[in-house]
Amino acid sequence: MHIKELKRIYFKSVFVAFSLFFILFIGNNFIIKAQNNTPSTTPKTQLQTSKNTVPEAQDEPPIKYFKAKIIKISPNQPCKITQDNKCVKYTVKHDNATYNILVDFRNSPYLKYLHLKPNDTVIIQHQGDLNYIIGIDRSKQVILLAILFLAVVLAVSGLQGLSALFGLLIAFALMIYLFIPAILQGYNPYIVTGIIEFIALAISVYFSHGINIKSHIVFASSTIALFLAWLLAAWAVKFTRLTGLTSEEYISLNTSLAQPLDIAKILVTVIILGVLGSIDDVAINQAGFILSFAKNNPNLPLKTVYKEATQIGKDHTASMINTLAIVYISSALPIVLILAAHKTSLLEILNRELFVEEIVKSIVVSTILLLAVPITNILTIFIAKKIYKRK
Repeated sequence: MHIKELKRIYFKSVFVAFSLFFILFIGNNFIIKAQNNTPSTTPKTQLQTSKNTVPEAQDEPPIKYFKAKIIKISPNQPCKITQDNKCVKYTVKHDNATYNILVDFRNSPYLKYLHLKPNDTVIIQHQGDLNYIIGIDRSKQVILLAILFLAVVLAVSGLQGLSALFGLLIAFALMIYLFIPAILQGYNPYIVTGIIEFIALAISVYFSHGINIKSHIVFASSTIALFLAWLLAAWAVKFTRLTGLTSEEYISLNTSLAQPLDIAKILVTVIILGVLGSIDDVAINQAGFILSFAKNNPNLPLKTVYKEATQIGKDHTASMINTLAIVYISSALPIVLILAAHKTSLLEILNRELFVEEIVKSIVVSTILLLAVPITNILTIFIAKKIYKRK
């Protein structure tokens, strides 16, 4: 390996370490403030009592989560409520403590399909004297998959792929330690998303493709496309009158916060983040082709280069749009199957907000990807004309 390559890796590593430290430091302050500003789930009005009323019960004990190993499974146990022998008792061990957890699969079908067996490690929710099995521990499997993915990246893409992974890790840290705490603290989702995307896009582009003319073009054209995505997504959500309240999680989240979130704005940010995950691919493909083609064909008019790049962009975006449409629509497939099983009419299914939401996401992201082609082409042609002094 050359000395220049080693220096490049060293400086990238230092930059990654500094960036992560900065993100964790700033994000920690956001998290602390968010936790301090998040009220108790019990409203204040319920805590106020008159002199003649009975004092309210004490606060519920805190909820804790821990891992435990199943050491014994006893089927056909009497249930607490129905008293029929249709429950399963799981004996689990955590540290030196042993817990017996009774499960009724009629109320917990998810656990039934996990097919738990002895020596499995499960996640326990503990609150006071109550214990629940909420799932199985999959951390080892996830780590093994991540190692496999890393090995494939190194084998196929080498150091450039490793640099892209560094950028991905930083972008992920931005989401966890800055985006989520800032949203929960009540900051404007549009402003927070704009800042996060600007930083994440810069890290992704320059870590993956280096600091050069092509990266500058990709960053500039992607920024323009993301701004258009924000305008289009905000208009589409308002035009279709989407609320974003498609799950009980959002509703319960709003009831537990002092200042309810504008879920419609959160939906817009989700759409924009979907654009961020794809726009880099389109822009780098277009900019790379035009710069390379213009350099290797000095006698070819740039107008011809633009036409060739546009045709390639059409082919590229067509395949991406098909993929994205299938991904977005398939995410609404479970609710569609449930509605179809209950013989719901096609008119009602097509007007369900969850289904319409996925259609809007697919349309907005696909439209921006299509617009990214001419935006990147025009910007790259303008730069190529200056660099190669062409007409």
